[in-house]
Amino acid sequence: MKAHPKGFWPTVTTLVAASAAVGLWLVISNPAVSRELPEDDGSTLVTLDQLQVGDCLKGFGNAKKNVSEVRVIPCKKPHKFQIFAIENLELAEYGVGPMDKAADQICMKRFKKFTGISYDDSDLVFGYLVPTEDGWDLGDREVTCYLSMYNHKKLKGTAKGKKI
Repeated sequence: MKAHPKGFWPTVTTLVAASAAVGLWLVISNPAVSRELPEDDGSTLVTLDQLQVGDCLKGFGNAKKNVSEVRVIPCKKPHKFQIFAIENLELAEYGVGPMDKAADQICMKRFKKFTGISYDDSDLVFGYLVPTEDGWDLGDREVTCYLSMYNHKKLKGTAKGKKI
């Protein structure tokens, strides 16, 4: 997966995207999965398919191998990432290159709509989660776009409409 020109998160993006199918498989195999009760810091453990536009994330955990769950935290608390778009990929077949190109276009298009500022004028960067080939074979077609601060600082509050 290629890194976005301003992106700091190519490794996380690659690792999370590579494991997205694992999370999807866990949810498919256990349809009763729901958002857990909050931790002391107010965060809630959710599976990747439970993410919603506007969710703020503590991080991707230890993203060295597989990520199937993340901690969603209230946006008023410091957080590393925020989900700003979730859309289906309109591709006929699986392919890393075409999928990355389509995901990049979707996220770029939706970035300004969410933040209120163009990507080139922003202090934010974005990454995305895309299905693995196994996930694709199971029917996963979603691209999940997330944003973070260019300088690795934590966000406080939502980035929606903030023109950061």
